[in-house]
Amino acid sequence: MLEIIKPYALRLRTFRANALLLALLLAVDMFAQPMPKRLVPRQYAYSHKLSSSLRQLVYDNAAFRLAPGRAAHPRRVCALVKTSDATAQPLFDNGCVPIARIGNIFVADIPMSALPRLAADTRISRIEAERGNRLQLDSMALYTNATDIYAGTRLPQAYTGKGVVLGIMDVGFDLTHPTFLDADGSAMRISRLWDQLSADTINSNMYVGAEYTTPEAIRAYAHSRDGEVMYHGTHTLGIAAGNGAGSHYVGMAPESELCLVSNAVSGDEPFISDEDMYRYTTATDVLGFKYLFDYAESVGKPCVVSFSEGSHQSFSGDTQLYYEALSQLVGPGRILVASAGNECTHNSYMAKPSGRHSSGTFLGARDNTTAFSVKTDKPLELRTIIYNVEDATTIDIRSNHAAMADGRLVLSVCTADVCAAADSLISDTVIVDGIQFVQQIQAYRSCFNASDLVFDVLQTSDSGMDSRLVSMQMVGDDANAEAFLIYGGFGGSQIDPTLNDADISHSILSPGSTPDVICVGASGYRPDFVNYKGEPQYTPWGEHGARSGFSSVGPTFDGRIKPDVMAPGSNIISAMSSYYIKANPERLGWLVSTFDYDGRTYGWSANCGTSMSTPAVAGIVALWLQANPLLSPDDVMGIIKRTSRPCGDYGTDTPNYCGYGAIDAYAGLLDVLGMSSIKGLSTTRLQGVDITIANGNTMRLKFADSTQSAVALRVYDTAGRLHLKRSLAAGADSYTVDLATLQAGVYAVQVEWGQCKGSLLIKL
Repeated sequence: MLEIIKPYALRLRTFRANALLLALLLAVDMFAQPMPKRLVPRQYAYSHKLSSSLRQLVYDNAAFRLAPGRAAHPRRVCALVKTSDATAQPLFDNGCVPIARIGNIFVADIPMSALPRLAADTRISRIEAERGNRLQLDSMALYTNATDIYAGTRLPQAYTGKGVVLGIMDVGFDLTHPTFLDADGSAMRISRLWDQLSADTINSNMYVGAEYTTPEAIRAYAHSRDGEVMYHGTHTLGIAAGNGAGSHYVGMAPESELCLVSNAVSGDEPFISDEDMYRYTTATDVLGFKYLFDYAESVGKPCVVSFSEGSHQSFSGDTQLYYEALSQLVGPGRILVASAGNECTHNSYMAKPSGRHSSGTFLGARDNTTAFSVKTDKPLELRTIIYNVEDATTIDIRSNHAAMADGRLVLSVCTADVCAAADSLISDTVIVDGIQFVQQIQAYRSCFNASDLVFDVLQTSDSGMDSRLVSMQMVGDDANAEAFLIYGGFGGSQIDPTLNDADISHSILSPGSTPDVICVGASGYRPDFVNYKGEPQYTPWGEHGARSGFSSVGPTFDGRIKPDVMAPGSNIISAMSSYYIKANPERLGWLVSTFDYDGRTYGWSANCGTSMSTPAVAGIVALWLQANPLLSPDDVMGIIKRTSRPCGDYGTDTPNYCGYGAIDAYAGLLDVLGMSSIKGLSTTRLQGVDITIANGNTMRLKFADSTQSAVALRVYDTAGRLHLKRSLAAGADSYTVDLATLQAGVYAVQVEWGQCKGSLLIKL
């Protein structure tokens, strides 16, 4: 059941940022991670119903305080609420405003002061709101085997995404870029935009921001609120669906209808007031996904949504309602594609199997903070060592778990002691030459397996502690334990080379980790490019279709294989926002070229990341949905499984590095059409031959050189019937074939000559 609840007219107010609080809840940039503020004691009986950030809001009175001199303003939060009551009455009874309903999960606007009362309501089983999302083509068609589906005007365009809504939730949209017009540049293909950051909220009925529903309104708005400081959405939308604007940078589904949501990520802080910042959560993102799918349903079209953002997985269950809501939103003709993440630039996981005494790694802090989770089936010792303290003048140890040993500060905490402590929380502080280091460890049961205990470890320090190395060890012969990085980094050091047990696995981001979401990793083909200044730019993130080194690796925290599929994500060229170009002339190192249109300077830029591979897969799924509008997520997964190509060999770990392999747009289309089983029909796209259709019934074949052998030509319909079989004499470089006997429809053309063969789809 998908239901929107009206009226609601809660609007954004004056945009002013509170940097301290935004650091807690808003996402950071594409290479960073969400920073926890501190571990939060479970202080009252119903706190288990609340996700971590909501427990923080209840515990931290600062969340309810306003800056000096500010007028009173009741702070509110957008949250997912699961209830046993089929109505919204529990929400109304507790002063909340229901916004949308997805099955038995409501998206609701909740006064923060009402959170304890709402959690105590017996009709409420779970309340959740988290932050943490961050951002993660000239050659794209070739590398995904899509060139035979579209390639400008040279090939028949049997499938281009026409009749399919391609939705994207992202940031930094240039709505005026000509690549988002139709093929002849006369009409805008963007049908809807919800900018959740828009300040144009007078008479808006959206929960946050405003909606733009006509070509005139979208053109007048010109760019998303953050369009002068970001261009990520312009780039990803161009990969998924750009028409190329006269260039060869054509997207995957150049005739699809476009529906956009501009949400909030790091960098958007200046556009959000401190009063309204808690309205931008995973629940608000669910509203965005629902908006995209609901629009497609309203116009009677299938929809695929691309989402190139993500946040870390968790053992605390902070995303369980998020996962449930997404699983209910998708279905036949409703597909969600999300990025795996770019987390493999550093180690992120460490295992200590039973029978091994210990495993260890050095810790890299970010913003003087390191956070990780340890999962174990039996008690063990968590040992933290601070090095380079032998020359310290003063050392103040404010902990029963810390002591000096061999010129090092050692904090040794037994997990059994954490479980026995008040609030299952232990906090230790040491001060070295006036510089404070604090370690907090909190215990709870894993949301995936209640027999597993999880210990969240948060280490914070004053500036200056980074001059002293810090390591972590899991110690205990009997325990089967694992450590999962949340913030900072795992690595090695020559000071103790034995502490080098971490690797890059278990780094998939949410919601790509969701079972019903297609999760996309990145592969590489182009190691370099030349920017608009003629300067070579070298970013060697994979060649020849190998997995890009940054692309996140599975399995998920609960042991499922992810990613599902790979697509090019290294140095991908796509649309660049004209507004970003004008506002940031000193930050254009990735700009490849520019062109003028309608009095503005637009461009094409190269970028790397699973942010780039994700819209490529979404655009390909749009082609498949054009062929079969009722494809479900399971159907799409089946097509990927049957038709993807190898993307690398990592032994038994290959599935968690590469999923089912590199997506093959053409083989997938044949599979969707039921043509992959036609005996004698090649599932390899035809190369070395240009085919055009003239006058609707004349097919012309143009070879690069004169053929040295006879050309065998066969034409099949989608039912597998052979309609035409010809042998064309050798010695020519072009041939003309009459197709007048064929009725209108889609056909597969098989061409063989010498050692070459392949097929392509045409539409008459």
